[in-house]
Amino acid sequence: MCYTVLLVDDDAVFRAHMKSLMDWESEEFTIVSEAHNGKEAIESIETVGSPDIVITDMSMPVINGVELIDYLSEYHKEIQIIALSAYNDFNYVRDSLKNGALDYLLKNQLNKDQLLEILRTAAGKISGKNGRKSHGPTVSSEKSEQEFFLLLLSGCAGSREEITARLCKLGLQSLELGVIMAVMEPDNETLKKTLLENEYYRFMYSIKSIIQESSHSCRETLVMVIGRGRILVLIPAPEITNRLFQDQYRRMLGEMRDNVKRFLNESVSFGVSNLCRDISELSSYYEQAVKVLESKRFQGKAAFIAEADNELQDKKIITLDRGVEQDIYAALREKSGMPPEDVVRKLFDGFIQNGCSKEDIQMVLAELLNIATKEMQDNDIAVQQVFHEDNLSNRTLHQFSSLPEMREWFAGVFECL
Repeated sequence: MCYTVLLVDDDAVFRAHMKSLMDWESEEFTIVSEAHNGKEAIESIETVGSPDIVITDMSMPVINGVELIDYLSEYHKEIQIIALSAYNDFNYVRDSLKNGALDYLLKNQLNKDQLLEILRTAAGKISGKNGRKSHGPTVSSEKSEQEFFLLLLSGCAGSREEITARLCKLGLQSLELGVIMAVMEPDNETLKKTLLENEYYRFMYSIKSIIQESSHSCRETLVMVIGRGRILVLIPAPEITNRLFQDQYRRMLGEMRDNVKRFLNESVSFGVSNLCRDISELSSYYEQAVKVLESKRFQGKAAFIAEADNELQDKKIITLDRGVEQDIYAALREKSGMPPEDVVRKLFDGFIQNGCSKEDIQMVLAELLNIATKEMQDNDIAVQQVFHEDNLSNRTLHQFSSLPEMREWFAGVFECL
């Protein structure tokens, strides 16, 4: 079974970073509790029970790391202590080791290998003294919450009364007053393709942990991984004006995004729904958040927070301007000072600047394909020479996830022509 760990640090985001450094349970360690300072750590140990290992920061308010280590060395000699320091402060290091810490780690140089090495040293000392300790699993409602919300998002959670009863059982009554839904996706699509399944899930749960710790301005915020590449953030609406609430959740989502970048060096983006006042209708607000996320991503954006009120507007059908069409034909016949691929790029750059969706430009895409296929027919050019594929169809256009990607594909087609 796992060795239990108490993590003590007043920086909530750094605690999240620590949790994301590795898959703790697969290495036979589990973080059973966290504390913001030495006082909270002592209260946790005296009320909940002693962990096997305490990892503590040195510089903290109320009771600092040196004072905590002094207390543990006096009253809980069985606990192995690992000290953390945000800087190479000799006095902190000296005092922590003198008072009973097993070793210390510098926070700005911390990595998985260093942490795992010292944890295994601590585990070895515990085994040598007492033999392996056995701990039962900690009970969590996280799985129940996740199952319930997956049913809610699919519209299969039952009647309004059943939903209310389930929210009460889970202790989530605050969501009935109103909730904003944010759907988060990592911007780096390559990771999803290159990482193994378990590695990608570990990556997603690292992001989840950081996002959860960044929700300190609204402690009732729910964060859960759904599917392989999305994280759901549910922010209950407090009894304040809509304007103040909007400012609050915008700041919080911005902090979440910035902290993921800070600790994982990866960018993430959010699609945000309108305020949902009826939790039984949450599935439609989920679709709204996903739609605004995908719409912004299609425009080639990254590290964004897109809100439904600002992004979901009435769409109109755009057709290929007659002048642009003439410019393309002139460029193909070398009667223009601009090559055809640049004419096409300029066209798509306008779509990107105006925030067009894939639905907006469907007619334009079809007209561009018509121009290309007509030119090939008129000049006896095989499809494979230009499109590099045997079966050109509407599905060809669905392979693109963004306007910049689509722009380069069409530019390449007309460059070949």
